[in-house]
Amino acid sequence: MDAGKHDQYDWGKSALAPRLDRVLLAASNTAVSAATRSGFDAVDLALNHWQEVLVKYRCALPKTEVLKHRGTLVGWDCRDLTITTEHLSFRDADSDQFDHLNKIPTRLKLPREDVDRVIAASRQAVRENANIQAILHDTRKKAVIFDSVDAPLAYQN
Repeated sequence: MDAGKHDQYDWGKSALAPRLDRVLLAASNTAVSAATRSGFDAVDLALNHWQEVLVKYRCALPKTEVLKHRGTLVGWDCRDLTITTEHLSFRDADSDQFDHLNKIPTRLKLPREDVDRVIAASRQAVRENANIQAILHDTRKKAVIFDSVDAPLAYQN
């Protein structure tokens, strides 16, 4: 969950030049946002590479190894693997909460009410994110429940 600030600058509404402290804050916020975006991009690249490596590994598995882990070869597709990331922010949560959440200072100690609010907003953003919900639905649809290491009971629907 990206808890970064989403500041709105209204400098264009005034004929006066912005104060230096506001310009420095805006520059700092821009640098932090750019670094955050670069971090997300780096995670995406790493996960895409990891997915390629895992698919190659899975496709190289002998059928006996697949049977050992799955109990069946029915439906086995070594390429059926997706690793994804989602960038969630307070904008993905309840819009009525956005202004309050955006004003929460990012410091090491937060009031319990603000921590609870951030957690609730994060949960809501995950629940309402279509990509995450599609992944959960697909995963649950394909999940196999085992009664032991060797014998699958059924596919979870």
